[in-house]
Amino acid sequence: MVEVLRQSINHFKIFFDKLFDEVGPPSLVNRSGFVQFRYSNENIKTLCLIKSARIISSLNAIVLLYQAGYFVEIGVIIRTIKECCADLAFLLENYPDEKLSKHQKQYLDDFFTENFEDPLNPIQSAIKRRRVPSKKIHAGWARTIYGLSTLIRNPKLRSKIQKFANPSVHQMNTLSILNTWSGYVHYGYPHSIEIVGGEPPVYHLEGMAGTPKVDEWQGTLITELFAIYNHFLFVCLRFNYETEFEFLSNKQAEFQALTGYDP
Repeated sequence: MVEVLRQSINHFKIFFDKLFDEVGPPSLVNRSGFVQFRYSNENIKTLCLIKSARIISSLNAIVLLYQAGYFVEIGVIIRTIKECCADLAFLLENYPDEKLSKHQKQYLDDFFTENFEDPLNPIQSAIKRRRVPSKKIHAGWARTIYGLSTLIRNPKLRSKIQKFANPSVHQMNTLSILNTWSGYVHYGYPHSIEIVGGEPPVYHLEGMAGTPKVDEWQGTLITELFAIYNHFLFVCLRFNYETEFEFLSNKQAEFQALTGYDP
């Protein structure tokens, strides 16, 4: 599984490198004596580059956590990755054909807003944020999935995806899935107790490598990796990266053949 993870990460970096070549690196700026990296071009591609870097960095962290058997901690990271993918699907719904909607513009503005006017006085200079309601993000996500489903040749799979992308069904399913994964973030009871195993039962405070959890989480990671392939394929479509799209499509097919995954 570790090798599969590493291979997939290398595949995703092909897209990332293409986007980085377009956007470029940030510059160092001085904010009240604090030297920090920031971008002057605060646009969709810059945001996508930053969030894609976080996804790939998070997957590299998962490799280390998986090797050590910290599966509950992997659940925390997966929850954040799923939220990130949903945000980008919402933001790129009509890119580049139409102007940003009110909520897309709000999301973009909020993302590039600093936490404090003055880093030396964080309590008195905190900037109020304007978060986009999650239902707006999930609705845009559903429309994106439905639109992309027309590219699926298999009629049964296409029908299945379109049913899932029905706004009301998608909203219900998405909230259920994200709330379930949120249990790992908020130390929920059924999630936290997963670190217990064996007979007599013990708390595995130093990871669960060598336990039945290894096989269980291998299946989970395969499912989530397939979804991340879909995410990067979607972004390639929106940015018209034809070479990278073809590359990732082929690698996703190889991933399925290797793992036996059938969505």
